[in-house]
Amino acid sequence: MATKSPYHIITIPPLQCSLSNPDATATTIAEKFRTLRLHSLQVNPEAFAAKYEEEVQKPLSQSLERILNPKAIHFVALQTPSDIDPATIEKDAVTRLVHDHWLGMIVLLGPQEDKGENPRDFTSNPFPAFTAGGQLVEPDALLYRINGTFTAPEARGLGLGLKLMQAALGAAVQGGQQFGAAVRVGLAVFAHNVAATKLYEKAGFKIVEDRESRSQPWTRALVMDNVLVPRKLVMENVLVKKT
Repeated sequence: MATKSPYHIITIPPLQCSLSNPDATATTIAEKFRTLRLHSLQVNPEAFAAKYEEEVQKPLSQSLERILNPKAIHFVALQTPSDIDPATIEKDAVTRLVHDHWLGMIVLLGPQEDKGENPRDFTSNPFPAFTAGGQLVEPDALLYRINGTFTAPEARGLGLGLKLMQAALGAAVQGGQQFGAAVRVGLAVFAHNVAATKLYEKAGFKIVEDRESRSQPWTRALVMDNVLVPRKLVMENVLVKKT
């Protein structure tokens, strides 16, 4: 049954600590991230390439490294107390992340410069490919990747999955605006995960490839794309500015 308590989508902000010397706040947030991630692998193992038996053996430092990565923006759905002023939640994001219950999350990886190729099947682990490299220099097109979409069973039916996705896509558009660049967002989903596929289609994604998964042979993987800011629109804006 869906929870009746208020919920809010917030972004894990940049945490002022290092991987080698994390403070108590960063450690707590990493622990909550790890707990929800492991829970997702237990509740819906068929939806993820990662396996609980392997991930539970990995140290907390891996989770900390992920939330500290500047090219991995984490959005969290929080179950917030009813007496909390909604206007203060984003301002007090760190406090809320530490004290409130996590209901779901999604990760926006990137950007990388979009070379125009069809997206690869990153159902195994997209982190290395989309968080590598330094600062981009005047790219005309950006490519992001969605990863780790999950809503806890008790919070399903509230539209959290779509709201998390909309928050991530909004951040991708903002990233493109910084460069005046086209924006494309991709993801990969197992073909048998019908509910997730429908959610992604509702958010504007289209299937661009259906192939055998690289991480799980004999399993079909759908590669999906959402063109948020077309190259044509960017070029038209450039021409308008020049005239």
